Amino acid sequence: MPQLYALLAGVDRYHPNSKVPALSGCENDIRHWQDFLESRFPAGQHNIIRLLNDQATYANVTDHFGPAFLQQAGKGDTVLFAYSGHGSREGAAPQFDAYYPEGLQETLVLYDSRAPGGLDLADKELAVLIERIARQGAHVSVVLDCCHAGSGTRALEDFTLGAARHTADRAGRRAFDSYLGGAFAQNGGGFYLPSSRHLLMAACDRRENAWETTTRQGLFSATLMRLLDETGGRLSYADLYQRCRLEMAKTTDKQHPQFELSGFFNGYDGFLGLQGASSGAPLRIFFDKGAWQASMGAVHGLPVGSARPAQFELLKDGQVLGQVKSRMVGAEQSSLETPDFPITPGDYEGRLLSMVGAFIGIDLDLQPQPVVGLAVASGPDAGCQPGGGLVLFPPPGQADG
Repeated sequence: MPQLYALLAGVDRYHPNSKVPALSGCENDIRHWQDFLESRFPAGQHNIIRLLNDQATYANVTDHFGPAFLQQAGKGDTVLFAYSGHGSREGAAPQFDAYYPEGLQETLVLYDSRAPGGLDLADKELAVLIERIARQGAHVSVVLDCCHAGSGTRALEDFTLGAARHTADRAGRRAFDSYLGGAFAQNGGGFYLPSSRHLLMAACDRRENAWETTTRQGLFSATLMRLLDETGGRLSYADLYQRCRLEMAKTTDKQHPQFELSGFFNGYDGFLGLQGASSGAPLRIFFDKGAWQASMGAVHGLPVGSARPAQFELLKDGQVLGQVKSRMVGAEQSSLETPDFPITPGDYEGRLLSMVGAFIGIDLDLQPQPVVGLAVASGPDAGCQPGGGLVLFPPPGQADG
């Protein structure tokens, strides 16, 4: 019988010697997650460990990612790691500079991370921990409600914002042998950062703050919980993403949730397996003029110029032959990378695995206004704000509206 393994960590109160400011909604976020999971998964099918405040230490969290808990998940099981607390940045070890020239990394600030001798949980460490679970065939989802989670407010309709879940960046650079007790250093001069099959649901873009509400919740977690309660969790990740972006836009235009897929994770799967896997967005994949093409482009919501290319499955008579990524997205059609599996040039069924750019809400002023030009942008990298949007250009000399 497939099992759910959920590790839920939340930190409102940090080590007294850390000087990290307290938060007010993280414990509530984690309790809501636990209540939801226990209500949706039958007894005997869920395994949930909750780590709050001084339980959520660096050692305890990383240990629970191992054989003590999450690595018990196997093929067909579902794994969820949810974290609410401060996020931050720190200098990465110099050995990573060739791959990440900015020299910085995003981190989770656990209970003792900023106590003397403590360590933040770095994004590179999290990638290794996830890969150790995903390679066993489990369905892995990660929810981070903190600043720097993804790689001024307007009219507040449902929530009033409180504190930001961000603490000061850490000075100095991390020692190479400190990552998971030497996970990279023990390989000598050679190492790699794994990109395993999983989904990251992040509270905000890496350049933004994740906000708490005055109702003592994280804005992102509260929005997710409301949508999941309304639907019983029976919706796809893609649908949840679209709804979450729109709901949070009602409260603030400075926090944009990010859903990031890795390793050909199917964004059209049901949330935590509560809904049967969908077929995804169907399309045609074919070989034409010396290159592989997909019958889907920017007008269908694929991001143009994204650092995260669209991901597809190729099928024949309903059987999956392999996966492939987009190379260049056109208006109505996209060129693909050459498949790395044996395949005869021809015409195939296709299925979009990655999610399209988020829809946005637009407030319309019905008063006649002169407009010189109109530009439409879609996808996470388009437009002047995350998520893309609609841009109106007023006549020259007229004040921006």
